[in-house]
Amino acid sequence: MTQIITGEGDYFSSGADFGDAGMTSRSPEERTQIFVDFVRTLIHFPKLLFAAVNGPAVGIGATLLPLCDFVYATPSATFHTPFVTLAICPEACASSTFPQLLGSRKAYEMLVLGKKITAKEALESGFVTGVTENVMDHVTQICNQLKESPQQSILATKRLLRTEERMKELDETNEREMKEFSNLQKLPDFLEAKNRLL
Repeated sequence: MTQIITGEGDYFSSGADFGDAGMTSRSPEERTQIFVDFVRTLIHFPKLLFAAVNGPAVGIGATLLPLCDFVYATPSATFHTPFVTLAICPEACASSTFPQLLGSRKAYEMLVLGKKITAKEALESGFVTGVTENVMDHVTQICNQLKESPQQSILATKRLLRTEERMKELDETNEREMKEFSNLQKLPDFLEAKNRLL
């Protein structure tokens, strides 16, 4: 009934690995389709989806979080979306979810200016559910408590909170973002930014 996403070591996620051999051997369209399918899975995920953010969340590590039902972070966690620096655009429906959660002004700061926010700021803005020291233990405890709750009631509540209309909107946003993403990967700016990272 529950699924937990977390990271290993000190990072929750350092973002997409553009140097990964499995990705660099694919065309921009193929790479884009991998992202589209991954994000669609999160949008339509039937169980309660928890994120235990154990450290910095960069790029898609940050943008996937609003698609989770619960997000708990350690006090040291930060959230960073340096898309313009990388000559790409937001993904994982961030162009829809960030303004909804953070407001338009803060969304522009994060998605255009690449402003990094702290766990405290994320909590104050409603970007995360809570901040706690032992984040994985905390999330595991909640999941164990939910095992004792009426499961069909949980599923019905999730269906009501994430309506068909909202999922359709997110699917359309996902497709629109990834179309832009694919086009940007073909431009010299992206290739220069990618070479700086490798």
